[in-house]
Amino acid sequence: MSAAAMEISEINAFPAPPFHQRLSRMAMSVAIAIGIICRIAQYVANLSFWTDEASLVLNIRGKTAAELLGPLDYLQAAPPLFLLAERGLFRMLGGSEMALRLVPLLLGTAALLLFALVARRILSAPWDAVAVLIFALADRVIAHSVEVKPYIGDVFFCTLLLWIAIGRMAGMRADRRLAVLAAVATVGVWFSFPAAIVFGALSLALMPAIVKRSARGAIKFVVLNLPVVVSFGGLLLFTRATQKNAVLVDYWIKSFIDWHRPFYLPVWLLRHLVALADYPIPSAGPVVLLGAIFGGVALWKQRQRQLLAMLGGPILLALVPAALHRYPFDGGRLTVFLAPCMMLLAVIGFKDFTAQCSRRLGVASLLPVAYVVGVGCYWCGLHLAVPRNRGHLRPVAKFVADHARSGDTVYVFDMEPFRCYWQPDDPRLRDVLDRADQIPTRRFWIVWSYANKHEAQKPAPALAWANEFCREQTHDYEKGGAAVLFERIEGRLPAAIKPPYDGVDISEGRKRAVDLVSGK
Repeated sequence: MSAAAMEISEINAFPAPPFHQRLSRMAMSVAIAIGIICRIAQYVANLSFWTDEASLVLNIRGKTAAELLGPLDYLQAAPPLFLLAERGLFRMLGGSEMALRLVPLLLGTAALLLFALVARRILSAPWDAVAVLIFALADRVIAHSVEVKPYIGDVFFCTLLLWIAIGRMAGMRADRRLAVLAAVATVGVWFSFPAAIVFGALSLALMPAIVKRSARGAIKFVVLNLPVVVSFGGLLLFTRATQKNAVLVDYWIKSFIDWHRPFYLPVWLLRHLVALADYPIPSAGPVVLLGAIFGGVALWKQRQRQLLAMLGGPILLALVPAALHRYPFDGGRLTVFLAPCMMLLAVIGFKDFTAQCSRRLGVASLLPVAYVVGVGCYWCGLHLAVPRNRGHLRPVAKFVADHARSGDTVYVFDMEPFRCYWQPDDPRLRDVLDRADQIPTRRFWIVWSYANKHEAQKPAPALAWANEFCREQTHDYEKGGAAVLFERIEGRLPAAIKPPYDGVDISEGRKRAVDLVSGK
């Protein structure tokens, strides 16, 4: 075995007995099965596109492949190869939810399998199965596996690059591993923007082993990195010309490091690290982060410097574009690609904590990992029984289409998802409710989508306002969307001419975005 392979394998230097290994393999198979079942269950629930999905879907449906490589509508940005893959699916299978969500589903399943291979490489039984179970139960990773957004592609490429670096190829010489990583990343950055961050961290982790092999090591290292640098540089120039979006940059501003307040940096970093650990499995974040810190310390003490750099490096390197205000460190969906690294570090930490404290604490030493698994089971059980719902306008759009007249006005408070199920360029559609004396038709609809009870009640003041001068004719309330038809009463106006809620989100972030688009 090579020195590199021995270095990565030292964490698993004391394998479990054969019986425990067989039991762990069975547990890992069960964990993988649970993860696949959760993903497929959400996929077959076939809920309608929600706002962010719909905004990208409208581009995929409405633009040619060549046009998708230009500016996108609805304030969207996405990697070119992801857009082309989705456009290809649209041409072959149509624009339904299940058709366009097929690529994310396959990527999410593949990421789970690759994660299992990496966990089995660096963790002994039964901790490898525990790591896979935590990843399989990660609620937000499951959600991204069944939505038409590129985030699960980011997770896939992170696990793929980790598998190349520390998985089956760990026995290869460092320069050969870097060559394979570079070949994958050269193409991968066009499918996943953060693949460049993960590759950069893995490349730096391999650099000492490459440079010290010979006097030509430094040159070899530079040459091996060059294809990725050129490819990513071309991508930056391409997206700068086609997808540069001042609104998105303004929206991300709190996820960039604020150099005007350097004293606030420790607080900012801690808050975003907790969010990063919490995002995949909500409410488990602080425990996961503490586990990851313990894991990093354990690897350092065990002199597993290369493995520590490969798992912790992507997290640290992701701070660089945030410092340069180029890519946000948001502790959310844009950094969900770091979930495999965070979870592996956390399980290494849980393992070390249990080994050190089992004599003093007994079974209680397992409480941290049991808590994380328990929270993951809660979310997955909940969403197996009640699939995630971020808005469900498909049946509502059908109801409106079946009951609307050509002379109706249709006010839609969440326009992009509604347009996915409506004929294009219909002049009846409006996204802002007019004043009572400016509504152009006798009959008008108010339509909205919602993901929770708070959002469901948001249009309530507007509905009460409409009832002051209209009669409600019919309505449709679905779980995730609603529509109400009003008919105006001749000669009657409400006490306030302006509606109390007109469908525009007037939060500060949205206001800044609207001002930027309008040029204010």
